[in-house]
Amino acid sequence: MVVANDDIVLTPTSYKYLLEDVMQLKKQFKEPLGWVSARCDAARPVQNIRSNPFNEKLNYFKYPYEDSIIPMECLSPIFGWISDEAWNTFKFPPLNWYSDDVHCEDLRAAGFQHYLSRSYVHHLGSQTIGLDGEKLTAQAKPWIVENRPKYAEDWFN
Repeated sequence: MVVANDDIVLTPTSYKYLLEDVMQLKKQFKEPLGWVSARCDAARPVQNIRSNPFNEKLNYFKYPYEDSIIPMECLSPIFGWISDEAWNTFKFPPLNWYSDDVHCEDLRAAGFQHYLSRSYVHHLGSQTIGLDGEKLTAQAKPWIVENRPKYAEDWFN
């Protein structure tokens, strides 16, 4: 299944690269796939094409790592593929902020592996939930403390 945020714009290769990468990962690895998600211009640093996590030089307006599929512990499935098995193993928690993190961690604990695709989408960035990270964290924290205390310990202490 492919999930898409309501504030993204696809490019001519967004869907093509996403599915090509999923097919390659299925052939290459035996571990079950969790999320395989696109890069964008408004997301966590490694997923964000504006960051340069490997200190690379630009090559024709792109960093070389953008042409690689990268294993990830946690990502934002802004435009992402997920297997039926992974989707049915855990549902998204009832959170705005941190729902991606909780879902990714739950799936990783169950043995699923996530990957950052070569795919790219333009992302307007949190237009539907707001930009006040402190407020959104405060709203999510009680649920995480109660329902995923280990994550709360790792994330908030």
